[in-house]
Amino acid sequence: MIRNDHSSPRVPEARIVLCNSSSPTTRSEIRCAVGRDLIIKPEVLGRYCVKPLDPLIYDLVLIAGAVAFADRVVPRKTSVCWRRELEVVVPTSDPEFWKQAIVVRKLTETVELVTGDVWSFRFKPTRKKTKVDPQASLSFGGLSAAVIPFSDGLDSFATSLLTLADSPQMGLIGVTTGSRPHTRIGSKQQRVSIPFSMTGRRQRLRETSYRSRGFVFGVMAGIAAHLLEADRIIVPESGQGALGPWLIPVGNEAPDVRMHPFFTASLSRFLETIFGRYINHEHPQLWKTKGETLRELKHSGLDYEDWSKTRSCPRGRKVVMNNKRVQCGVCASCLLRRQSLLAAGLDEGQEVYFWSNLSAPSLCRAANLSDRDTVLNDERQAKCGVYDLAAFANLLGTDFGDKRITYASAELAAHGGAKEVAVARNLRRLLAAHREEWFAFIAAQKSESFLKKWLEIIQC
Repeated sequence: MIRNDHSSPRVPEARIVLCNSSSPTTRSEIRCAVGRDLIIKPEVLGRYCVKPLDPLIYDLVLIAGAVAFADRVVPRKTSVCWRRELEVVVPTSDPEFWKQAIVVRKLTETVELVTGDVWSFRFKPTRKKTKVDPQASLSFGGLSAAVIPFSDGLDSFATSLLTLADSPQMGLIGVTTGSRPHTRIGSKQQRVSIPFSMTGRRQRLRETSYRSRGFVFGVMAGIAAHLLEADRIIVPESGQGALGPWLIPVGNEAPDVRMHPFFTASLSRFLETIFGRYINHEHPQLWKTKGETLRELKHSGLDYEDWSKTRSCPRGRKVVMNNKRVQCGVCASCLLRRQSLLAAGLDEGQEVYFWSNLSAPSLCRAANLSDRDTVLNDERQAKCGVYDLAAFANLLGTDFGDKRITYASAELAAHGGAKEVAVARNLRRLLAAHREEWFAFIAAQKSESFLKKWLEIIQC
């Protein structure tokens, strides 16, 4: 699956073919058997439907699944470059519709933007028809509705509550993975899960970056909005999560824009070619830190006690304590969570993290229990987290930072039709707020903290 071109670097290249049988992968292509490698769940998809499902929507779900599978099954060669060249062949009910130049172009632009790869798509007819029984579970009795990708994290929890408080006559649909404990939002929120899964049994899912996750959630949020005739998809991410990975990419990674207005606008244009109408993505927390959003929730007078049930750690099965999955406490997401909770004056204690004691002199000694050894990859994850948050805090006041802010502000202004000076002011204020929260978070640790030692090394 690697292009053998001696005149240029070896870039990963693969052809992924969705099929209805479990025929083996060959040297020229990877076969993805629908029903075995990629499992579509009609009973879950039925929850989106108040009437029989349009075959084009099932096609769109299959395309999203194909993109996710290809993204996970083909490993990157980051020592060479971030990019891969991926061709995906998808069986659809109406290949001629999907072969339209504008549909292919918008699909390709959107997927390439979010993953940083080169994609091409081929569509072929399918004879298989999957029956999806409508369950009418998304009905709000005539109320208007909006959709929110819901990760069961702090941002999605807080933004959901604040949105419903601001629009009490509106229903809210949360699109989730379906694998995390549910936090309580109220009777005005309903949930639907991603209606497919990848088994990884026959084809190993070796690539962990999974940038296409944003595309999967976006497509399913768009389908829910379309079926509800809603015209709003609310992106809950704070400015740190939406803009930070774009402003400061790590190494040779493509900038991460999964929650960025650039990506959501591209996604809206793609969905418009399918549904015939534009569904707007709103970013209500774009110019706020996560800590500021949590402070707003804390002072809102709303019942927000379930915030402690949210999870921020992406490390999944890799961190277990007392036979339970826990948050690691030291990756970028966990450190931002802990920084933000401190800024908001919320305390969840240390027992919810594996590496809980941030004032310890080493990462190994920060562990809550000795359920497992602290290995090199754990330290690498933690150091990357510290670097990410510190780099975002240190953008202000440096020549590089000033140039990056100027360039980024011009890009955002041109994209959103805003005045560049206003965007630059908002961006600088966001960076200053993050810096203040980050410095306060580090200052709260003892002098022997491994975080402070690492920061001294970074700053040298």
